Amino acid sequence: MARVDVREVRAYLRRVLTGTGVDLGDAELPACEVVTNAVRHTDSGKPGGRVWVTVIVTDEGVRVEVTDEGGTSTEPHVPSAAALSGRGLLIVQELAKRWGWGRDGDGRVTVWFELAATGARHCG
Repeated sequence: MARVDVREVRAYLRRVLTGTGVDLGDAELPACEVVTNAVRHTDSGKPGGRVWVTVIVTDEGVRVEVTDEGGTSTEPHVPSAAALSGRGLLIVQELAKRWGWGRDGDGRVTVWFELAATGARHCG
């Protein structure tokens, strides 16, 4: 049984984002929150479940997309700040320049967020 490993997501983000001018911590925290939500609330958390992480780097910053296996009819939402749990998307909202989500025809949900480049970019 393969399990989604958040450590692998962090390592992937560090490899892809190093030198882009995007704060790695600001990218890792929301990405890991979204991946954790996918594992907890969708078929991604079942045996053999997967999560797809896509990173799109532009001159202005980065867009991170996390797609789950589907299997739920609930919608990603930001709870109130007073909620005792489930505040992952609140973190995403606070750190991201923009964020959103969409569901494809197979029921998979992609949650995405964008971060602005804040530091110097370094090529190759």
